[in-house]
Amino acid sequence: MKFISYAVWWIRQTVLQALAEQTRSVRIPLNQNSNLAKLARTNTALTQMLGRAPTDLEISREMDEPVDTIRALRRVAASELSLDAPIDRGDRDSSSFGERFAGTAAADIEEDVESIARREFLETMFDSYLTERERKILYLYYGLDDGEERTLEEIGSLLGVTRERIRQIRNRAFEKLKESPHGESLSGFWSAN
Repeated sequence: MKFISYAVWWIRQTVLQALAEQTRSVRIPLNQNSNLAKLARTNTALTQMLGRAPTDLEISREMDEPVDTIRALRRVAASELSLDAPIDRGDRDSSSFGERFAGTAAADIEEDVESIARREFLETMFDSYLTERERKILYLYYGLDDGEERTLEEIGSLLGVTRERIRQIRNRAFEKLKESPHGESLSGFWSAN
């Protein structure tokens, strides 16, 4: 066997593999790439033969693959879309897909991280220095569980005690937290009213 006969095949394989791995934003495994190429060839051949776009069932019969596999390949073959592309291709000033899907909650990651860290710090402090009842009152007062801040009167109704008693327990909890080793770091979070 001549070297050229052997080398051509390996060079061709290497070039095809490089193209398969580097032409898309998302890498598709080599076996999937060959299936996609086979799907494209079959689709083109059937379109020419039938004079219309073939159905998934017709393609699956021709390729001898299950219909589900054909549908999965079609999803993989779907064209890529840039997040910077305008939603309305006719209007360059329209918002982009990235802007549309970014969402406002994820817009400021630093703020989200700070909020989570603050929450964890408060939970640690509350667990370390407060009784269960004091914790419950502060959680309700500041809406730490459900985001709904409650008045002293509402908390009193929930716990079956007076508004004044809730105020006393809340103030005692504040004092415990202020006297704790980390009390100074909590001074900006709240004040007793």
